[in-house]
Amino acid sequence: MSCVSQGDLSRMVRDLPKILKVERTTVSPWLEVIAREVSFSREAAAETYYAIAQPDYVAVLAMTTDSQILLVR
Repeated sequence: MSCVSQGDLSRMVRDLPKILKVERTTVSPWLEVIAREVSFSREAAAETYYAIAQPDYVAVLAMTTDSQILLVR
């Protein structure tokens, strides 16, 4: 059994996970795909995680007084 000092443990926790690379791909003015290459340990291969970035927006649903939803073709 090996002993890990408090300082070593603190350093390990602070160092990992580590983002190695970030790529941003603009798909449209309304959508961006973000790929992050993340390392969780020094022994394991890095893994890629994806996220979607969008600007703030508002969605509105128009309804008549008799609860009909208005749609435009």
